[in-house]
Amino acid sequence: MDAGRKRCEDRISSLPDEVLHYILSFLDMWYVVRTCILSKRWRSLWTSVPYINLDMDILPFYIEDFINFLYNVLFCRDQSNIHTFRLIHNDAHVIDSYEINSIFDCVSIALKDNVRELNLELLASIHLPEIELPRCLLNSRSLVKLNLDIDYDNKYFIKVFISLPESVNLPNLKLLKLQKFGFRDSRHSSLTIYAAQLKHLEICVDEYSDKNKVSISSPMLKSFRCECCISDEYFLEDLSSLDRADIDMGMGWRTSDAEIYRKMMKFLGGLCNAKSLALSVWLLEVLPRADELLPMSFSARHLKVTIWLSKYCFQSIKYLLESSYNLETLEVHINDITDLAKYCDFIERWEYQEAVEVLSKCTSFHKLRFVEIHNAEGFQNEVELIKLMLKNTVALGQLTIGASKEHSRTIGG
Repeated sequence: MDAGRKRCEDRISSLPDEVLHYILSFLDMWYVVRTCILSKRWRSLWTSVPYINLDMDILPFYIEDFINFLYNVLFCRDQSNIHTFRLIHNDAHVIDSYEINSIFDCVSIALKDNVRELNLELLASIHLPEIELPRCLLNSRSLVKLNLDIDYDNKYFIKVFISLPESVNLPNLKLLKLQKFGFRDSRHSSLTIYAAQLKHLEICVDEYSDKNKVSISSPMLKSFRCECCISDEYFLEDLSSLDRADIDMGMGWRTSDAEIYRKMMKFLGGLCNAKSLALSVWLLEVLPRADELLPMSFSARHLKVTIWLSKYCFQSIKYLLESSYNLETLEVHINDITDLAKYCDFIERWEYQEAVEVLSKCTSFHKLRFVEIHNAEGFQNEVELIKLMLKNTVALGQLTIGASKEHSRTIGG
């Protein structure tokens, strides 16, 4: 008798609330609420769960019912603090104006319970000319992690624009991701991000939303990833702790404005403290077009560049190598030569004699030890770049050349 009772003992229900909350954190809130029917122990347990995960794509009802469900969850909670609020919607049914406002209303309600981590991934309707984020979202004192990923119904190639306040002040934020959207217009094209504790920042601005102005002041920032247009203007202030920067700039609206080239020079100067630096092809293409390349000193020990076989890209490589006195590792990724055809009126192809003339003026690189060249196709200017590495790299330990097809070759020194 005692043995049978022992076999039927409910050990899970006897666990502390904190342990049960952790177990429930792996479930969608739809299933968490349904645990209330298990026993008296579980009847109100869900009202204090600090992890709210809601994925509209897996729930068995329409978005109107989902929003009602979300309201009920928030109003029935015991008002204890929320650690994580995660809302995902990538379904074919895009969100209209009423639905997006209702969702942000729920976000505002949740923020009153001191949310620490907020993750919003939404698919918005093309009929939404503008989305206005709640002000409390971008001025929260409790948020530690914030991910805003607002996409659009891309089969129409129309972009949703976000109306942002002039400044974002999140004093305790450590991770910020702003992805897949653009600023609205000239009234909202200026954004200031100040977060004294911020350590990780990702910004992805749509290529059709150009000429934005973004100011970033984060003395504790460790990593910075940015996808934007070369016509955007970034003011980087006090990034003294920066370890890693990954910059991927697109052309956006085609331009040859000399002012843009100077802005890129200033932007690059704000990344001088990064220990690891990755730069995309368009940044390297426009950089030497400035009136002059200002003398700078980069702290990077690892440099990754993506280039075309063009005049200005090679000039940028020369400039970066000569300005990076602590550089130990260099990665060069050569873009497919066919990409040049789309920009033939903007890109200047490099001839062999020009390659010899510019690269022959390079100074020695005393600390560079590892060089990798990827997607080489055997052009003469690639050969000149390899000669430069062999001749001017005093401490070279390994040169790796990866062909654009399937074979690669390693030269040890």
